[in-house]
Amino acid sequence: MSHNESGKDCPMECGFMEPETCEKTIVFRGIKLCVPITRHTCPHCGITGSDVACTAAVQQEIADQFRGKTGLLTSRQIQTLREAKNMTQQDLAEKLEVDAAAVRRWEKANIQSRDMDQILRRILK
Repeated sequence: MSHNESGKDCPMECGFMEPETCEKTIVFRGIKLCVPITRHTCPHCGITGSDVACTAAVQQEIADQFRGKTGLLTSRQIQTLREAKNMTQQDLAEKLEVDAAAVRRWEKANIQSRDMDQILRRILK
């Protein structure tokens, strides 16, 4: 069990793992991105690890940086524009003639196609 939400117990049972964030440069679909990565490190034995929440945050950051650099709406922009129109994810899905799960994925780490991005812009702006 964790001591709190930001840290974990060392699997080698030597203490508490401290969260730390570093930046890593990666190439995603041919685009260079500088992504913050949070991992937990044991100050006693040096073992490092991550968790599902940290991994999901990295995936969303990669997707949003890629979207931003290629001119696509980011997940936050899609959600903000949808909410500004007082639309639920289901409402938007119906207008797009897609499943609501597709909208949920675009508001997370899945990257929409350029064609779908143009349709989203027409409906949300």
